[in-house]
Amino acid sequence: MMYQQQPKNQKQCKNIALHGYCRNSDKCEFSHELTPQQQQQQQQQQQQQQQQQQQQQQQQQQQQQQQQQQNSNGNGSNNTATSNNPIISPNSNIASPLKKSPIDNLTTSFQNLSTNQQTNHHWADHFQSGIPEYIPKQQLQQLQQQQLLQQQQQQALLLQQQQQQNYDDDQHLYPYGDNSVDDYEQHQYEPQPQPNNGIDPNMNNQFQINNFVAAQMRNASPQSYQQQFQQPNPSPQSSSQQQQQQQQQQQQAVYQQQQQQQPSSQPLAQNPSLQNNNNKLLQLQLQQHLQQIQAAQQQAQINQSYTPYPSYSQSVIRNKPGRRNIGSFFMSESLKQDILNQKSLLYLTLDPNDPRIKNIPPMLNKYHSLYPLDHDASRENQGKMFGYITSVYKAISTLDGLPYAIRRVEGFRLSSEYALQAAETWRNIQHPNIVSLKEIFVSKEFGDNSSLFFTYEFFPGSETLESKYLSQSGNPLSESVLWSFICQITSALKTIHSAGLVCRVIHPSKILLTGKNRIRMNGVGIFDVVNFDTPRILAQYQHEDLLLFGRLILTLACRSAQSTTTTNLSKSIEYVSNQYSKELYNLIVYLLTKPVINLPNIDEVVLMISGRLLQENNYLHTYTDDLETELSKEYENGRLFRLVTKLGFINERPLYDMDPRWSETGDRYLIKLFRDYIFHQVYDDGTPVLDFYHVVETLNKLDCGVDEKILLMSRDEQSLLVVSYKDLKKCIDSAFSELVSQKSHI
Repeated sequence: MMYQQQPKNQKQCKNIALHGYCRNSDKCEFSHELTPQQQQQQQQQQQQQQQQQQQQQQQQQQQQQQQQQQNSNGNGSNNTATSNNPIISPNSNIASPLKKSPIDNLTTSFQNLSTNQQTNHHWADHFQSGIPEYIPKQQLQQLQQQQLLQQQQQQALLLQQQQQQNYDDDQHLYPYGDNSVDDYEQHQYEPQPQPNNGIDPNMNNQFQINNFVAAQMRNASPQSYQQQFQQPNPSPQSSSQQQQQQQQQQQQAVYQQQQQQQPSSQPLAQNPSLQNNNNKLLQLQLQQHLQQIQAAQQQAQINQSYTPYPSYSQSVIRNKPGRRNIGSFFMSESLKQDILNQKSLLYLTLDPNDPRIKNIPPMLNKYHSLYPLDHDASRENQGKMFGYITSVYKAISTLDGLPYAIRRVEGFRLSSEYALQAAETWRNIQHPNIVSLKEIFVSKEFGDNSSLFFTYEFFPGSETLESKYLSQSGNPLSESVLWSFICQITSALKTIHSAGLVCRVIHPSKILLTGKNRIRMNGVGIFDVVNFDTPRILAQYQHEDLLLFGRLILTLACRSAQSTTTTNLSKSIEYVSNQYSKELYNLIVYLLTKPVINLPNIDEVVLMISGRLLQENNYLHTYTDDLETELSKEYENGRLFRLVTKLGFINERPLYDMDPRWSETGDRYLIKLFRDYIFHQVYDDGTPVLDFYHVVETLNKLDCGVDEKILLMSRDEQSLLVVSYKDLKKCIDSAFSELVSQKSHI
């Protein structure tokens, strides 16, 4: 096809440049003709496809020749497969070379952030020339190697299946699955002829692979393997065990006799060339089998599929059949520990001997009990984000008594009150993934000329993504966790951009991890005040949010803060393409791409991850159900606490209405015996019964007032009373009503 020059007023369709085709070619107003460069690339791809097809045909012919030789030399009764059956089907799908990567004009700079000052931290480094077009190195060579490896695996797999079929059809051989562990233990210590290279040509392929893998396991961990198959000490055997051993010995003798009478093994042993070829094929199968096992184990460790919001439910073993475990009545220990840790952090105060207390005022505007939350190491890096040194404190409000987080911006001189009004819009933004801004004020309480303070929500026990995943080495993040972070940030950016605002703090040090993979953006609104005099281009700033979003995902996927630098960007993207799904790779490429026209927006990102958003919604509903279950347990505990409290008010009250024996007479005597029935039972040997399940079950029946009857015994064992839970509940309500009425008369 000859290239025709396009009119000046007609541009080439963007879909042709990115994808090579356009779905709306009949309706699209742009040109769909290829440029000379695209035509040359298309010709190169066609030539490469032709070369691959020729190589495939040659390999198929070689495999057919080898198969025909093996079938002609093998046993006629056992060869069920025809000689003209190819190793690889001619209709098998062969992957074509990858098209040109649609990544154009990648950029890592936070461009035009401010005309007055530029940030100099590693996350927003500036490059005047930008990053050249990203093209993976040796892409075609790697693709050809992958295709060759896939073809070899398919050939080995088909050959293995064909030989396994021949082996199963042979009536003179027992399948490997019929050999018991005892037979294997009896054979493994007998002297056996050792074939060359660890391969016996007279054995079945799958049998050799299994033995080889078992040998590798024994070599890797001999102690554990010996413990697994170690024979117990000799002990008197029953008649059934002796009969079983005799049957196993008979099967072993028959197996050895039939192995010696196999006619199919003689031609292979007599032909050295065929034996060598078979050995090579078996070695290749063994190597590929081990490689697949190792790859599967590594992939399972990297991309383990689990819910990003783990459940609080406990899998415990019941002590008695039909009874609930006592742990199912109360809040789980993990959730209880999380809440206790958060509560303890709410009441942190500085020690009077702490040297930091000298630099912290006792009161700041309407807040008191300031407690610094920054570490010394993190304080040195605070100025790299906003251009000013910042510090964070926990403080208690004098208005509502609630704790808040106050961020101080040091050395900033407010030039106009309109700057504060610019950030007031953030006070109306309420989102579950954004730390809400409560107040902005200026104060001189720290002894300097002036400092700017931002008041936010306080989340005790939270930590940044930087300290969680980047400051320490560890295994790669699960893709389910990455997608959970992506969905949460996308939801927050959708709300921010819809309100006509810009986030500009999408950085690992400014995103808090406040719970079970629950993240919140922190520090919003600071850039609106600090860079108030900077000319605002809303569309450009919102696109820079997407650039920072893509850099954040790439940094978390690689678990390295240096993964987005100019020298490491290409390697990082290729790492993601190898370790994670194509969907995640495409999203990162889309976010890091800066097209000439039609800048990407958050709405397009929402469409790209719509399926993941539904999955995240399912996770959240499941997590909500777990929390409601834990809440219902605490509600049940509240009911039981009220019952126990009533019993404590009534039982053994020393004096009521001038009657010292009030609690020992009438209905109160039944309540006393019932208290002993719950808490003071003993076993036959006199030891106390400490059964929590009995206590919880009895109190629940009492609260419901069931008609079930129980036997109450006096302490001197002279009186026995049969009473129902319904009657006991009426007695308790009546006695407690007397106490309430007596209090009202006083």
